[in-house]
Amino acid sequence: MIKHTKYLLAFFISLSTLAGAQVSTHLECHGKIPAEFTTPSQEKAKIAIANDSILHDKFSLSRRQQREFFVQSSYAIDRLLKSGKVLFNDSISMYVNSVLDEILKNDKNLRQELRLYVVKSPYVNAFATGNGIIFINIGLLAQLENEAQLAFILCHEIAHYTNKHSLDGFKEQIEIEKGKGDYRAQSVEDKLLSQSNFSKMQELDADETGFNRYLKTGYAPLEADEVFFVLKFAHLPFDEIEFENNFIANKYYPLKDDVLLSELTPVSFDDEDDKYSTHPNISTRRMQLAPVLNANKKDGKEYLVSETQFKKLQKKARYEMTSLFLSSQRYASALYNAFLLEKIYPGNAENEIFKTEAMIGLSEYKNAYELDEVCTYYQDLEGQSQQLNHIVLRLTSLDMNIYAVYNAFAGLKKFENNKYLKKLCINAMVNLIADHNVNLFDFKKMVETPVDSTEDATEVKDEPKNKYDKLKSEATLKESKPYIFAFSEYIEDPLFVKLFQRATKRNLKKTEYLKLAQKDRDTSLNLQKIIMTQPYYIKVTNKSEEGFLIEKSEQAMLQVLDLLPEMAEATAVNLDMMTPLLMESDDVERFNDYSTIKEWLIETAYKDTLNIPSSHQPEIEAIMEKYGTRYVGYTSFFTLKHRKANQIIRSTILGGVMALATQVPATGVPFLLYGIARPSTTTYCLFSVYDMETNQKIKTFFYEYQMSDRKFVIKSTLFNSIFKLKKK
Repeated sequence: MIKHTKYLLAFFISLSTLAGAQVSTHLECHGKIPAEFTTPSQEKAKIAIANDSILHDKFSLSRRQQREFFVQSSYAIDRLLKSGKVLFNDSISMYVNSVLDEILKNDKNLRQELRLYVVKSPYVNAFATGNGIIFINIGLLAQLENEAQLAFILCHEIAHYTNKHSLDGFKEQIEIEKGKGDYRAQSVEDKLLSQSNFSKMQELDADETGFNRYLKTGYAPLEADEVFFVLKFAHLPFDEIEFENNFIANKYYPLKDDVLLSELTPVSFDDEDDKYSTHPNISTRRMQLAPVLNANKKDGKEYLVSETQFKKLQKKARYEMTSLFLSSQRYASALYNAFLLEKIYPGNAENEIFKTEAMIGLSEYKNAYELDEVCTYYQDLEGQSQQLNHIVLRLTSLDMNIYAVYNAFAGLKKFENNKYLKKLCINAMVNLIADHNVNLFDFKKMVETPVDSTEDATEVKDEPKNKYDKLKSEATLKESKPYIFAFSEYIEDPLFVKLFQRATKRNLKKTEYLKLAQKDRDTSLNLQKIIMTQPYYIKVTNKSEEGFLIEKSEQAMLQVLDLLPEMAEATAVNLDMMTPLLMESDDVERFNDYSTIKEWLIETAYKDTLNIPSSHQPEIEAIMEKYGTRYVGYTSFFTLKHRKANQIIRSTILGGVMALATQVPATGVPFLLYGIARPSTTTYCLFSVYDMETNQKIKTFFYEYQMSDRKFVIKSTLFNSIFKLKKK
């Protein structure tokens, strides 16, 4: 069991984000759903416990500790497999698996033990589990330069598995926490340092073992060394190209000098301090392999499977990575990626879509004075992307909105038949009108005077006849409204005028919009059908060292899964349960829909009242039509048993947890004052419903019971929530 509060808080942070790509490039699963995606973690743990061949004789784990290891690891892996973020049988996964086949072509038994999945995450990472799964992130695949580098990454992860590092680390963690042996009487800081050192030892071990395997493959040895540079500069975008100002501005409304950095912070080649890091710094890793590498500088190949397939993988990973930036509200990163994509893969409609979505996101967060949530402060960056982040920071919200509209329409002119770009353009225009109270007549076309090259040519200007002519002069207009000529290219374009007029009709002032949103939340909906995602259930106790009760939590979650359809039937509401636990191996299309809905919920939970399109909107529209509803819901339960002495701890934890779940400031102070004298068992429930058409949360029911989570409590909570949704 997880024994410390930090694990509980980390779990809830990830949970809250879950409760919260474009069609042409978005990766989807194919073929049969692997059984481990649809099987509860407790069943997988039982199988692992029964077949304990993973254990080493040298490990002195008790049976209880062995069981604890299998339960924890099975549950952690299961959460990822059922998150909707893991791909199988897609084009990237198939290719990466073919590279793994090549590496292990002479070790068929080991190959059968391993499964390899690609994770839809923009972070540069890969990791292996004790039960033989290798996960590799999209972010890492987008950064790699060739197949040989991918092969070395896989060899490194294979070494983690064959050397049993996960179990080894678990055992060491127990000894560190309990202060056994050399860890006796260590301070908290020393224990953290011990954990860090042990983890670094495992990484160096995996480097050495993995490189020895890599040398037998036929791949170029020097590419293994290049991998370390890929990892060293993984915090940078996948390429370094000087940002061009005309990517977002135009000659009629150029960027002002004060938004541009005259000098960028150069990329540092110094090694990071790895004192408390889980990985050793790059110099240490390279130095360890240098002797072996120098002795094996034989010729090798960068590609053994397919250079063509790798290039396709790299391109898809870069597009998917940009989509992931958008869905996680990393809009500045997405915008720079869109710039890189247009430079490297020009003429793609997806580049324009990414660019427009990112600019709309930045403009809306700037309007809400919350830009720091979606844009890294430029002084924390280095390299070419620093310029873009500085521009975004320095632009006024009005300028950001104007550039969003300009680029949205410019993209639409390139791809006039793209219906989604048209929707994005109207969206950008609505935001400009609503947030800055402008109209079409605020913009004019700049009349450019032809240049006469003859020496004796003289410029003749008519003098203004009266004060009205003076007030109407271009110079005066530009001074009072510096943005007046921003749309000179398009202000007389019939399509631009038509879309702006349509946006004007759709415009709701922010106050009216918020009132309408509140009204929707306070009235009944008479919902007939709802898609319900997999419920969450957390059972925690402070009465012992057990902490987070993994097995009991999953059992309770399965009970809720059984009760939801029963309560829906009692209230005559059609619930479509969307969870891998209820899917058959052939339900891959449904699994892809589940994945899309999960990712959409992540976005929507963060953008509650902002008018920002979802990066999954085209797919969501298809899902609404397929399932005959625009509503999706989820429910979460949290049960806490605690001692009186732990009231303050309990209250502080719950203050942060429930604030995350309800999207309010996570101070925890109200819960701290309220919870000091509470009973020893409390059950909380959150039931939320979202509108996929408007990208808004429309209903949230919150319950608190001073009792344990008995079945009748759960049933009444679910019935009451669904009944309120049905009631007229």
